[in-house]
Amino acid sequence: MRTIYTLIGLASIVGNIQAANFLSSSHPNLNGGVSDRFIVDYSNEPVTSAFLLNSGFVGTGRFTIADSAVDLAVSTNDYASLLAIGVFNPYVGVDNFTDGLTNLLGDVPGGYAISSADLNPGANVGATLYTLMGNRATLAESTAIGLFRHTVTIIADNPDAPTANEFNTNLVNGTLLVGTPVSLVVTDTNLNITNQEVSGIQLVALNAIPEPSIFSLAVIGLFALSRRKR
Repeated sequence: MRTIYTLIGLASIVGNIQAANFLSSSHPNLNGGVSDRFIVDYSNEPVTSAFLLNSGFVGTGRFTIADSAVDLAVSTNDYASLLAIGVFNPYVGVDNFTDGLTNLLGDVPGGYAISSADLNPGANVGATLYTLMGNRATLAESTAIGLFRHTVTIIADNPDAPTANEFNTNLVNGTLLVGTPVSLVVTDTNLNITNQEVSGIQLVALNAIPEPSIFSLAVIGLFALSRRKR
């Protein structure tokens, strides 16, 4: 009889577990103010509002590799490791990240807001959150990406709470790992702004060759000098 009571108790606990609400956006409030950040496509030309993304890929979730491995991939421009299937699991999106979530940014170019009401907090407590962005409908098609690490982490669900937990992430509270901070002038009737300077994140081309570091240049110079002496 005690076993039956125990099973009934466990069933009631499981029944009270709430799915968390999860919101990922490019901004805290999208009012055209200084706190907003707009996504800008990669281009060799000067940054203008013409390069604000009208559509693209956005996913927010966790990596299956450690944060230190993410940092190493970023520092060595090993973006292929970050984009490999199964390495990133989005909370907002689908299981196969390469198939992706097409996020139409149309109403406010460069801005996005995507959400989910069925996040399971228990499986993700303490995980570092990241947002991965691409300039095409899927990552497989994207030629430029951005990566942002959030300060928000997932906490455990409280089954006795009257409402589900809510988690909100944006591109302000955290660290930009892949991408270039830029400023640009934007006019947007939906935001009621005209020729206003705003902050943006310009995506990085996947085939971009990083500029040589001072150390690398010094090594090359010493090597050339040694050959000359010979």
